[in-house]
Amino acid sequence: MKSSALLCVFLAIAFIMATTHGWSGHVCTRTVCYRTHRVCRYRWWGSCASYKTSRRSYNCNQKYCCPGWRDMGNGNCTMRIGSKD
Repeated sequence: MKSSALLCVFLAIAFIMATTHGWSGHVCTRTVCYRTHRVCRYRWWGSCASYKTSRRSYNCNQKYCCPGWRDMGNGNCTMRIGSKD
């Protein structure tokens, strides 16, 4: 019983560490996912005669280093571009 409780605690800690590790420093996000759908704009004799197409973003963000900063492949955006250090 003790070993299964310890295993659960270990797995919970591992999950938290895996999901909280991420980008750090000067990090920006941009929305890159869109859904396109058509809405009837004008009806004629029970059918649609003209459509309106709209594009809406949904929660799908991409992280990247903000302008003027870069990383070394680990998601840590702390290296200034053009720095004389």
